[in-house]
Amino acid sequence: MPVRRVVIFFNPISGTGRGESLARAIAAALAARGHDVATVATLRAAPREWMPPALAGRDAAVVVGGDGAMRLAAEPAAEAGVPLYHCPAGTENLVARYLGSTNDPAGVVAAIERLTVRAIDLGLASLGGERDVPFLLMASAGFDAHVIHTLAAGRRGAITHLSYVGPIGRAILAWRPARAVVAVDGGAPQDLGTGVVVVANLPAYAFRIDPGRGALPDDGLLDLAFLPCRGGLGAAWWAVTHKLRAGEVPGVVRLRGQRIDLRFDRPVDWQIDGDAAGSGHGPTDRAVLSLRPRAVPVVVPVTAGAIAGGPASR
Repeated sequence: MPVRRVVIFFNPISGTGRGESLARAIAAALAARGHDVATVATLRAAPREWMPPALAGRDAAVVVGGDGAMRLAAEPAAEAGVPLYHCPAGTENLVARYLGSTNDPAGVVAAIERLTVRAIDLGLASLGGERDVPFLLMASAGFDAHVIHTLAAGRRGAITHLSYVGPIGRAILAWRPARAVVAVDGGAPQDLGTGVVVVANLPAYAFRIDPGRGALPDDGLLDLAFLPCRGGLGAAWWAVTHKLRAGEVPGVVRLRGQRIDLRFDRPVDWQIDGDAAGSGHGPTDRAVLSLRPRAVPVVVPVTAGAIAGGPASR
């Protein structure tokens, strides 16, 4: 068995501190099998400033944390050519759920030793002219982004599902959608009306809602879902209906392309893979969503899930 050179990144506040203990347990399990292991806590500084040296010379990287930690590692890992394994330790862990990854140290060791690698698309969101923000899951503007910005403004440490209750309740009463216009792959602009815009790279979403159903992470395309509504109550109705009917809801506009240009009649909040985002973390009235096809190598778990098969197909 070849010796694997592995770096383990962990978010110190993921899972109310569970991230660090998981990272230590996985490091010990890998070291016991003779592998070369380093552990690195994620920093608030831009990943480009501190992550590349940690990735240099490594065969794989284990990301212990939530979807935000995985998103931070995606671009540096893509540039270094180091495959990522998502060890779930956050609130939703949508990337790990889709891939079928586990946080059991024995399962992580098995995946690293087998080291079956697939490449998935890297989404890029240019918000209000900012430098492209990478994403793996989705970027969205509307009700959910408003909730996430509200939560982020008052966040003190780790969050749980209960943390969302207050912001969701207030948004149902107060949030109002902007009017959106979209152009796909340079085509003619299309007036979508008012509602929620979700641009998905994976068919995974919080609370097991799937507005981006049918999205594939390695097909070189982004999937847009527009959910028309007039306010917070309507947006909440869409969320519940999507969950109950697995995305089969009349009235949803679905588009697909490599580049999605969006304009709004006023600035709106954005969320990227569950994190507050935007021009200076504030609202913006324009966005361009694009991708780098199959740019991010990921480690497929031994009990491989949806992505373990052949090339992307529809």
